[in-house]
Amino acid sequence: MLEMNSTSSTMHPSADHSGIFALPVEERIDLAQRLWDSVRDEIEALPLTAAQRAEIERRVAEIDAGAVHCEPFDALMKRLLAE
Repeated sequence: MLEMNSTSSTMHPSADHSGIFALPVEERIDLAQRLWDSVRDEIEALPLTAAQRAEIERRVAEIDAGAVHCEPFDALMKRLLAE
């Protein structure tokens, strides 16, 4: 399994990431989820533009109105990995 170094705050743009793309799909999904988890709290602290806020409000309204189907993330990933 690929180890992530949480002490590094930047990634050099010329770094060779080919090893990541060679991982089995399950490990790449796990890596992507762990990467997202590592930035989730920081992203929530970033200010939203008016357009981003409006889009969030529009999507929440669609969910509240029952206009879109929502599926829990865990169920979605289980279904996708089974396909």
